[in-house]
Amino acid sequence: MKLLLKLQTYMGSKKYLIPLAIILSGFSSILALLPFVCVWKIITQAINQTVTIELQTLAIVAFTAAFASIVLYFTATALAHIAAFRLEVSLRKNAMEKLMQLPLGLFDLHPSGKIRKIIDSNASITHSFIAHQIPDLAGLIIAPVLSVILAFYFDWRLGIISLLPILCAFFIMSRMMSG
Repeated sequence: MKLLLKLQTYMGSKKYLIPLAIILSGFSSILALLPFVCVWKIITQAINQTVTIELQTLAIVAFTAAFASIVLYFTATALAHIAAFRLEVSLRKNAMEKLMQLPLGLFDLHPSGKIRKIIDSNASITHSFIAHQIPDLAGLIIAPVLSVILAFYFDWRLGIISLLPILCAFFIMSRMMSG
């Protein structure tokens, strides 16, 4: 988190786009799970042979939520790209300014093309992280947690059964990472 705050100083006026992209990506993850709730309600009504909400309404809500999820995710990714491009340019510009202040003897030991390549490749790696992975992190956190909550909402037994593989995975990973 400290690194992200430090990188935001290089984004200038575009630094607000990263938190906005994270929020939009989080909402996108929530909306992506809403069609599953609608399908569950449709199936429940079909099994119980009771219609409390019209099936057409549930289908429209499911489609709208799925479409809105896609739109929000692409918007989040676009905003993250704008901030990442600004960051990439600022990193290169600041690196070149600092490079100009170094003694000329440095260029006798290290070719200028090699230094330029290091600066460019590191700025590109940072761009890739900010533009692609930051928006995805929100979804990677929200979707599994919300899925388990929904499993408990659907049926508490389903929720408990859903937790068993997660607990097994934590146990296996802790054993694999120890010693």
